Amino acid sequence: MDTSNLTEPPAAKRVLWTSITLSFAAGFADTTTFIGGNETFSAHVTGNFIIFGAKLMGEQEDQHTWMSLLTFPVFVIAVMIGGWWVSRGRTPRSLLLLESLLLLLAGITACILSIWKGQHSSINVIVVMITVVAMGFQNCFSRLAASFTFGQTTVMTGNVTQAALAIREYFAQRSDRAALTKLKQQAVLVGGFGSGCVGGAFLGGWFGLTALVLPGLIMSSCYLLHDQLDNATTPSTSNKTIK
Repeated sequence: MDTSNLTEPPAAKRVLWTSITLSFAAGFADTTTFIGGNETFSAHVTGNFIIFGAKLMGEQEDQHTWMSLLTFPVFVIAVMIGGWWVSRGRTPRSLLLLESLLLLLAGITACILSIWKGQHSSINVIVVMITVVAMGFQNCFSRLAASFTFGQTTVMTGNVTQAALAIREYFAQRSDRAALTKLKQQAVLVGGFGSGCVGGAFLGGWFGLTALVLPGLIMSSCYLLHDQLDNATTPSTSNKTIK
């Protein structure tokens, strides 16, 4: 794999914007698929093991209970495809374009099929799996281009842990600037994710899985920002790799 595309130091504004948009998109998608997709997480896929166990042992088991486990292999395959995609010479940020297209596809598919066939659980499964693939690409981007975000954008447990440690360091070392910077960065991620959850709860409740169009549009803007910044800093566009 060509690592030249992975080590370019990103601009500070790009890191901030990318961290906000990715965490917001993940929180929005996770909440929307949970509300409109048979209580299935699309970003925090390991949480579906808990949902599966609860339904299996409770009175809510139905024909779609086992479908929650399908998100795990779908997610793993999506990450593997993302890694293969970048290994073929594409830049990691091209994964953001793929993610945005998938989220738009999920939302538009949900809208069309709900009009055509009405609300049906099998339709929800298709849309949720498309969203899981999109979140797999986002996780892959976060790993292959870690310097482009403040941290993990799809699961907040680690970020909350980092924030708690930063708070302790800040008070223990008497207003340590490095600790304060870490705390601000984690606040961006957690705040973005939380805002996405609130947005997904409201819009997902009103429009169902069709609301996934919104994070798709937001991720498109994130990709375009990367593209504009790269064009502004690159003197020549000849022999340009696929983005």
